[in-house]
This record gives sequence, C-alpha cells and structure tokens, in this order.
Amino acid sequence: MKRILLSLVVFMTIGLVKAQSEDGILWKISGNGLIKPSYLFGTIHYHCHPESLNKPAITNAIKASSKVAMEINLGDMGVIMALFKLSMKPSGTSLVSILSPSDYKIVDTACRYFLEDSLANMDTKSPMELNSALFMSQKFTGCKGLPVDFLIVELAKKAGKPTLGLETFQFQDSLLKTIPLELQAKWLVEFCKENEKAKRDFVALNKAYNDQKSTELYKLILESSPESNYMQDVLLTQRNIKWVNYLKINIVNEPYFIAVGAGHLGGDEGLLKLLIKSGYTLTPIQF
Repeated sequence: MKRILLSLVVFMTIGLVKAQSEDGILWKISGNGLIKPSYLFGTIHYHCHPESLNKPAITNAIKASSKVAMEINLGDMGVIMALFKLSMKPSGTSLVSILSPSDYKIVDTACRYFLEDSLANMDTKSPMELNSALFMSQKFTGCKGLPVDFLIVELAKKAGKPTLGLETFQFQDSLLKTIPLELQAKWLVEFCKENEKAKRDFVALNKAYNDQKSTELYKLILESSPESNYMQDVLLTQRNIKWVNYLKINIVNEPYFIAVGAGHLGGDEGLLKLLIKSGYTLTPIQF
C-alpha cells in the first residue's frame, strides 16, 4: 500500500512539474540551424520588486548571449534623454476641451489623490500620458517600482553585453498617437472611476508575472489594457511578426537575449507560436 501511495505521489509530482514547465516568461530558442541558443524573456512595464528577478537563470542567459535586444534601447542614454524630453512636451490639446465638466472633476479628484496635484497643472498632458502617470503612482501601485526593462539593462552592462532596440521610441509613440483623443479620454475617465478594479487588475498581472505564466498574462493584458485590446493587431501582432523576421536573420550566427513586454509572448500570433511555426524549439526555463 505504501509503495502504491509513493508511486502515486511521484506520478502526481512529475505531472505537476511537467504542467508548470509548459509555461514561462524565460525561454530558450534552439534548433532550426542555430549555432548557439538564444533566449526570449518577457518583461513587465512596472514591477514592485524588479530586483527579485535578478536570478542565475536570467543572468546566465544574458552572459551566454552576444547582444541584448529590447523593444527600445534603454541602455542608450540618448534614448533616455529623448524619452524624457518627449514626456515633457505638451500634447497640444487641453484636457478641458476634451473632458466634460463632470468627467474633468472625476479625473481631477484622482490626480489630487494619486499624484497629489491638481489636473490644472497637468492640463497639457495627453489622456494616455496622464493615465500612465496615475497607473505608476506610488499610491496606486503601493510601491516604488520600476520597469523590469531597466533591470535587464543593468544586468547587460554588468555582463558587458551591448544593448539594441528592435524599434525606436518615436515609432512606439506614433502608434499610440493614432488613438483618437476622445477614446483616450474615455479610458482615462474609466480608470479614475474604477481605480479599485484597476488595482485588482494590477495585482493579478503581477501575480501572473511572478508565477511565470505567459498565457495568463496575455489574457489579462488584453482584458485590463484597453489600448492593447483596441489595437491588438497593430500593437501586438504586427510588431511580433516584424521582430520574428528580424530575429530569424540575426540569431543565426550569434545568440541574442531578447527582452520584450510579456504580453508579446502569448496568443496565436505571439512570439512563442510564431517562433515555433518558424521551426525553432522553445523550451521554458523556470527560475
């Protein structure tokens, strides 16, 4: 009887490990003629404890790579300065002209609470920029966090690996600017009205990320990120296809560590399935 129970426990444990290993946010890319494997890592654009991700599995993958590729090259100080200047540039449209008096009051109340400032002092920001500022405020997240991307830059520098961008920040900005201001304003008001739901979404996203569940992350991002849902083809699918085409040419002769938003990993047109369709073997690395 004891042997039967022991066998059952071992069987269940193996099944559990197998089930857990079928997902992840760090993947080894091999096969299809690659001389050395490359690595794909999903980042999250705001994490309360990015230092907790400083794990041997990630640092070893970076050390084993020749280059670190990111959505935009955050390892370039020129890019950082240009991003800062862009964030300070007025949108050219006053929020007073976009929001109704009642909605203006709702957003102003949220700004005073989360940012400890009045909406009047941020009237030149676009609704999308203001939404991001509210989302990343310490009162909303409950922590002083950072994008995981900056941790990757730090680890790349320590390993002496050059960083590069798969696209420019101007390109990313141009995509977001195609979203009508009225729709951006609608999302901003919804965020301010339903900030408790937004907090729950934020907690769920971070939990799925910490649990290394790329499939769940993809679904949660589409549910909680209106811009990703609205522009799924442009923001996710088309960029994924473009990046895979670039990688197929460049990872043949030298290994890359590719760090992009975790929302790009999952889905039928996600990086994982696109790379598999291209003939590569994707192996998750749990840490």
